[in-house]
Amino acid sequence: MAMETALLGFALPTVIKKLKEILVKKGFRVQTMGENSRVILAYQEGTWYRSPRQVVVHLSEMAPTTTRIDLTAIIENERKDPKAEEVIEEKLVSAIYANFKSTQEYQYGI
Repeated sequence: MAMETALLGFALPTVIKKLKEILVKKGFRVQTMGENSRVILAYQEGTWYRSPRQVVVHLSEMAPTTTRIDLTAIIENERKDPKAEEVIEEKLVSAIYANFKSTQEYQYGI
C-alpha cells in the first residue's frame, strides 16, 4: 500500500470542497469523518470487470495558504496488486493538480 502526496497553494477549506467535487466527478461516493474533518474517504463500486476501490485522503495544513494531500488507494480483491493501486493514486493526483491549476488560472486571470 503506497501513498502519493500533493502540495497545493490553497487554503484547507478550499481544498476540501474542491477535492470532494473532483472525487464525485470521478464516480466515487465521498464521506468525511465530521464537518471539518481532515480525512476524506471515497468509495467506488466494482463492476463485473473491475474490483471495488477505496481512497483515503489525509489533508494537512502546512501554512495558511498551503495544503498537503496524502492519498492512498485500496483495491478490494483476492490478489493484491500494488501497481494497480499506485496507478489509481497517480491518476487522482494528476487530476487534482490539473483541476487546481485551472482554478488558479481562473482565480488570478493567468
